[in-house]
Amino acid sequence: MPEELNMALVTWNCGNEKDDNDAAQKIAESWKKDFDPDVIAVALQEAKEPYVGDLMAGNVLKNYEILDEKSMWGITKLKEGLTHIQMAVLVKKEKRGEFSDPRTKLAKTFGKCKGGVCIAFTYRGKSFGIAGAHLDASSDKQRATEVDSIVKVLKSLGATFMFIAGDLNYRLKLDGKILTKSTKIIDFCKMLLDDKKRAEIFGNCDVLQTSGVAKAGFRCPPPMAKGRIMFPTYKKAPRVPSLYADADELAKLYFAGVDPESTIESKKKGREGTAECGWLDRVGYSVASGGGFKFKAFYDVPSVVSSDHTPCVLLGTATF
Repeated sequence: MPEELNMALVTWNCGNEKDDNDAAQKIAESWKKDFDPDVIAVALQEAKEPYVGDLMAGNVLKNYEILDEKSMWGITKLKEGLTHIQMAVLVKKEKRGEFSDPRTKLAKTFGKCKGGVCIAFTYRGKSFGIAGAHLDASSDKQRATEVDSIVKVLKSLGATFMFIAGDLNYRLKLDGKILTKSTKIIDFCKMLLDDKKRAEIFGNCDVLQTSGVAKAGFRCPPPMAKGRIMFPTYKKAPRVPSLYADADELAKLYFAGVDPESTIESKKKGREGTAECGWLDRVGYSVASGGGFKFKAFYDVPSVVSSDHTPCVLLGTATF
């Protein structure tokens, strides 16, 4: 019988906002009924609160303890002050003795709170490395550089099972096939409300959105919920997308304060040809020979509404 390790990997850009008090509980409860993780990896970006402590305090995670944690401090937005990328690995208390050699290392972009916080550990002779990432918001070239740096760090930590979880910042590209520079916000939102069109938008943009990570050898599963591509995880107002029945309300959700008759192209410098919206929050995995990863699910937790990003969770089982 092969060895197995059930893993839950969580990524959430907290938006430099305070927790809505039960976010950690909602995230943990999302897998409670049909999955029992041995390891829970939590990757947070733009976090100001001690969220890992909150997770530990929840009843759902009372049987877990922190194996290791690490933070990278810096500034992502001047007006919001210091923030951090936080990475933590929690393991079942009953299995704590089977985990060894926890180690951490940063893959930091000079002068910015961007890059990755990496944690590695050994479980029954196999080495696992997990990076909590926040990549550059504008430059594909810089994102690729940051991914390369993260991979080098994970390999330097001896990881053969590698994971990257975070705000990868690959926005929707307006490549002229489905979305163009002249596509109006209101028309885009009508597409989002159609399951088939939403899947087409995601499918057409997915390779571009995860290009740097995919080129580095990571598989990023599609974000699915109940058999359908989920709504974009960014940029949203503090509400739940699935509750909206018309495009006008969806426009208020994803493009708050912007005329819905205007185009979706970003007005920010360096982001021309993209939309300030997309499935930015992803989790990818890469496994060297001698191991495998049985993917179970990748989904969002839209009931958590304190940030302009939705938390996302990947569930799966490492085999060796």
